[in-house]
Amino acid sequence: MVNDKIDKLKENPFLGEELGNRNNINLTGYYKIYIDKKRYRIIYRIVKNGIEIIEIWGIGKRDKMKVYKDVKKRISKRK
Repeated sequence: MVNDKIDKLKENPFLGEELGNRNNINLTGYYKIYIDKKRYRIIYRIVKNGIEIIEIWGIGKRDKMKVYKDVKKRISKRK
């Protein structure tokens, strides 16, 4: 399942839905794509550095916004 979606992202990195600033979680510039009948999400961003690179920042359930909160924490640690 996950590998199939990642393979599809290789073909079209803009396949996912663009995220923004919701519920006090700013993920502007990141995208989500659903897996397993929307039970799981892959959160990623596209980096253009001469070539397009897809960075996957999280894979998990939406339950209580957990996957989004985890990605927000990872972004904060990187700064």
